[in-house]
Amino acid sequence: MQGQRKRSSLVGMGYESDGQGLSVGVVSPLSEKNNGTTERSNHRTPSRALRVLVLTPDFPPTVGGIQSYVYQLCAHLPDAEVVVVAPDHAGARAFDARQRFRVVRTASRGKLGRLSYGVFCAGAVGIGLTGGFDVIVCGHFLAGVPALVLRRLRGVPVVVLAHSQEVRARQRRDLARRVFQRADRAIANSEFTRAVLMGVGVSPDRIRKVNPPAHLPNSDGLGDPEGARRRFGLGGGPLLLTVSRLAERYKGHDTAIRALPLIRSKVPGVQHVLVGEGPLQGFYARLARSLGVEAVTVFLGRVEGADLAALYSACDVFVMLSRESRIAGGAEGFGIAFLEAGLMGKPVVGGRSGGIPDAVQDEVTGLLVDPTDIQVVADALVRLLTNPGLARSLGENGRRLAAAQFAPPRLAGIFREVLLEAVAQRGG
Repeated sequence: MQGQRKRSSLVGMGYESDGQGLSVGVVSPLSEKNNGTTERSNHRTPSRALRVLVLTPDFPPTVGGIQSYVYQLCAHLPDAEVVVVAPDHAGARAFDARQRFRVVRTASRGKLGRLSYGVFCAGAVGIGLTGGFDVIVCGHFLAGVPALVLRRLRGVPVVVLAHSQEVRARQRRDLARRVFQRADRAIANSEFTRAVLMGVGVSPDRIRKVNPPAHLPNSDGLGDPEGARRRFGLGGGPLLLTVSRLAERYKGHDTAIRALPLIRSKVPGVQHVLVGEGPLQGFYARLARSLGVEAVTVFLGRVEGADLAALYSACDVFVMLSRESRIAGGAEGFGIAFLEAGLMGKPVVGGRSGGIPDAVQDEVTGLLVDPTDIQVVADALVRLLTNPGLARSLGENGRRLAAAQFAPPRLAGIFREVLLEAVAQRGG
């Protein structure tokens, strides 16, 4: 695939952007508990690049933790020729043209409905039948349907990424269980997600853990914190930052807002800045108004790239208080935003729930708290805001951990070992 020119044409009910298969130095993953994986395979590297078909309903240029997880694994996968099949979105053509791997876009936009899902599945099967792939990777269990069809037709092994909430949620739970049980390998993004998979009957010997890689554009420097404060009108006082979509109650933004009056009684000038969009913004704004903290609760909407890195750099503490919802199944499978804050050397406060303990080491890179206890949350944030030495130490630890343990090439190398394991098993 190397040396091919970029082109766009209609393919399998979609369009494609042809790049070249990414080939970088092979990473040798270590075998440590809780370092991104718990296993290491000992498979020989093939004499040619591994041919990988990635089917995913979540992929940039749309924004989210799953999108980042799948993209970073694809972009850094060593010694591989990667083809991604994903839905079309605004800005996709320009994004795809910048990649070194091939992206096939199915003719659908926005949230997958029945019709667009059918188009996605048809396009995935069409590409899979003609590509001569060694392994199929599903970024979400919904992509498992066409993947398992291809396995039946071509005998290609299937590896499915798990993020936790989609398995816990009542909606489509039976489908998720069937897909993960039938996959050759299931990749959990955290220990919590591993337990969720085992809870729906996935055999432990088929589950491997690969944490999401840490990546933030423009995180190699200090950003422009003062410029960000001026640009967004944030003044010079202490800043709490949350980066998350405002669409699910389990994210715990309401707890942070409820804690703000208690925090301000000890740190009067503090503001809480929320980056992200979603239908719950109005609810959170009304909650802040009712508590008298409307003026210091700032909603910035969608912020990306250098501006986002600058906001991380400008904040004093990153906070996200996700909790586990027993009714809706909501839970934080990992919490990649904690790593983004770590890359910028910032201390974090997170809910002790879901997969967050994989991303945050308590009293090392941040503080883990009961995400439902407003007083405990306030005490933790006040502790960091009034103890700059502790905050600086936790932030530097977070920077080192994110840059080493969660480095994209390292985790992509571990990911490749899982793919080779699936290929070897099915081939044997």
